[in-house]
Amino acid sequence: SAARSLAAALAIACLACAGSAQAAGTATAALPAPSITPPACWLGEGTQVLVAFVSDAGYTRTLAAAVAQGAAEVPGACVWLLDARAAPVEMLAQADAVLVGAPVHNGNPASAMLEWIERWPFHGAPLRDRPGAVFVTGGGLHAGAESSLLALQRSRLSFSMLLVGGEAWQSAYGVAATTAEAPFAGKTLDAAFATKARALGRRVATLARRLGTPG
Repeated sequence: SAARSLAAALAIACLACAGSAQAAGTATAALPAPSITPPACWLGEGTQVLVAFVSDAGYTRTLAAAVAQGAAEVPGACVWLLDARAAPVEMLAQADAVLVGAPVHNGNPASAMLEWIERWPFHGAPLRDRPGAVFVTGGGLHAGAESSLLALQRSRLSFSMLLVGGEAWQSAYGVAATTAEAPFAGKTLDAAFATKARALGRRVATLARRLGTPG
């Protein structure tokens, strides 16, 4: 079936994404290999949650993995963790929820993520009512992280999608992790940001399960 073919393609991309993590440096050392265990996932069943990211140094990849882990905690969730640069936009039609993340470049989300979003289907609003959230990583505390979250949110609203914030006011717009300024500077992502990311993924997947398949 088309759903099974798409699931197989996504699985290959997912495993390739995991395999490339080791080459990204120490920032991805804690990244587990994504697993697709429920048989229903291969059939396009369950709550399909897409976590797409762009990552340079590996921090956003690690944050995305935490988002995916949180979503996977929801019963019946099938979570796909993919690099947006290798992700076909056709998969969006199969997704019940879509979360996107990118590093901050010059005060804006990385252009590779924006270019991928530009290829999303627009006419007829086929992505209407799909819930999701956004997350970013940035070097400084006040160097464009919040404005990048808002930029990714605006893109989602253009497609009539539903926005989901974090479970607490500290992550109301999504999750923004700082990576290069004290006290968060270091080779690995601070655990506090990973905790927020897991909570965000879990919340989106829970809502998607309640809403059911859009359309």
